[in-house]
Amino acid sequence: MNKQYLIIGGVLALLLVGGGAVLATKKGTDGTPTTLGGSVAKLFNAECRYNDPELCKFMNNWKMPSEYSMHSTMTSKSGPTIEFESQVDGEDMHTVMKDGGKVTHESITLGGTDYIKDLSDNVWWKIAKEETSPLSPADDAVKIDYDFGEKMAEVEDKTTYVRLGTEACGASTCYKYEIIDPENTTTKEFIWFDDEDYLMWKMRSEEQGGEMTVSEIVTTYGDVTITTPSPVKEGTVLEAYGAASGMSKADIAEMKRMQAEAEKANAEYLKNMPADMPQEMTY
Repeated sequence: MNKQYLIIGGVLALLLVGGGAVLATKKGTDGTPTTLGGSVAKLFNAECRYNDPELCKFMNNWKMPSEYSMHSTMTSKSGPTIEFESQVDGEDMHTVMKDGGKVTHESITLGGTDYIKDLSDNVWWKIAKEETSPLSPADDAVKIDYDFGEKMAEVEDKTTYVRLGTEACGASTCYKYEIIDPENTTTKEFIWFDDEDYLMWKMRSEEQGGEMTVSEIVTTYGDVTITTPSPVKEGTVLEAYGAASGMSKADIAEMKRMQAEAEKANAEYLKNMPADMPQEMTY
């Protein structure tokens, strides 16, 4: 199934990486806003392979604004509810993860600086800037030349969409659709998008039988404010995540020693690498 419009769970990751700003108005074919009755009219391409103008407008307009909030839940018959909350403002982000209502992770990225909350003392780790690890090649060392769009076009998409009417979504009205994949008979999937800006408001996945896991992502749009956390303490990513996972200071120190040795060994290997070794890979 083509899941570019419904990515439950993994989106979260979706997830959640800021997108380009969506324009409040669309432009005419000559690049200038069109007007209707003295006001700027929103133009959406209503043509696609589906015989549904509203669905086509949504698919052709698919993009994320620069500011939005997202709340994801995953529930099952026997397990606790897993929650993922995020606020995104461009490249800044505030993320909270909960398990059964208990916070298990909280982090903030603000102005290029990362903060991770130490849940043992509620003090934020301010992640120290580190040099690029020699474990990773230079950005231009490996080039991957692969046309994913072309390969995806070779796969026939048999997914269909069934409109189930409209529902309120905040102060807006949303169209509700069921996504039907003939190759997936164990999961029901739904999407909601508004009838004004054609933005995604909700995604839902319902696994049938067994644990009957239900995953849902609700997105709201508007101003987001992310502030610098306090109090803070300096540390590395290893220290922050090590402490969060319950590692002792001695264990963290040993991990840092092993990491330093691995980086030193890899740097030596790269230094002795033959100069004529190809650095470009094409797929």
